[in-house]
Amino acid sequence: MPSQSDAATILPTSEVLRLLAKRAEHGEVAVADIAAIAGRRAHPAILALVALPEALPLPVAGMSTALSIPLIAVSAHMAIFGAGQGLPGFLSRRRLPASLVRLVADRAASFLARVEKLSRPRLTWITARSRVLAAMCLLLALVIALPIPFGNMPPALCVLLIAVGMIQKDGALVAAGASGGIFILTGGLFAVEYLWRIWRV
Repeated sequence: MPSQSDAATILPTSEVLRLLAKRAEHGEVAVADIAAIAGRRAHPAILALVALPEALPLPVAGMSTALSIPLIAVSAHMAIFGAGQGLPGFLSRRRLPASLVRLVADRAASFLARVEKLSRPRLTWITARSRVLAAMCLLLALVIALPIPFGNMPPALCVLLIAVGMIQKDGALVAAGASGGIFILTGGLFAVEYLWRIWRV
């Protein structure tokens, strides 16, 4: 369990987003900047912020593939090494366009703040399963990367709920995102099996 001093240094995602928007006024924002502001919750903070444009969704045409790369990399890193570990250099150096960061902050900061206001620490044993949750986020990130029309929003929303729930220590929020993720992944497997049977006929 984190100490009171640790808890005091953990910023809500909406505040991290506002601070990044200020930094974006001076140019591109590196993933390392997000990690520096988010501190020990860097992994879920990055997942939440990168999933936001697809989850709401925001008008960022053609960004699905570009956004899915950090989603895949961060979730894979957390699944292998756990949350709280330092990010690899190639990922820390990756940059997000300043215009994208400002757009997300303008459109999503208030939405995130409302979610955080309703959230509270509960069912914390769920949020402690960071590697399992990261593995699910990785699978959902792979779905987001697929060129499926209007198919990015549901898995991105699940990643967002899981990530924000981990930051807020809200197991109910995580459970909602994980349940949606299981439904999406299961449905996808059935769809692939159905198409495979048709193709073999």
